[in-house]
Amino acid sequence: DAYFENGVLWYNSLSGLPVTLYTRDGGKETPEIPGPDAFTAQLGYAVDCLEKNVEPETISGQSGRNSLHICLQEAESVRTGVTKEV
Repeated sequence: DAYFENGVLWYNSLSGLPVTLYTRDGGKETPEIPGPDAFTAQLGYAVDCLEKNVEPETISGQSGRNSLHICLQEAESVRTGVTKEV
């Protein structure tokens, strides 16, 4: 959620629902957002680089590995209740 003076912008990627703007006066709008879903576009770009055997220009394999490591450590922490160093 993003809170502003005249409304709230709501989005939850897990819900499958579109971005929604709730206005101060009780209105509700679903703004049209151009372009592809960012996550899908990033995955497509990564797959394309793998298929062409080229190093990505925007993110390295090491960066992806580091991100995966953090996610796995977070999941382990949630499962065990123990804080993990990353």
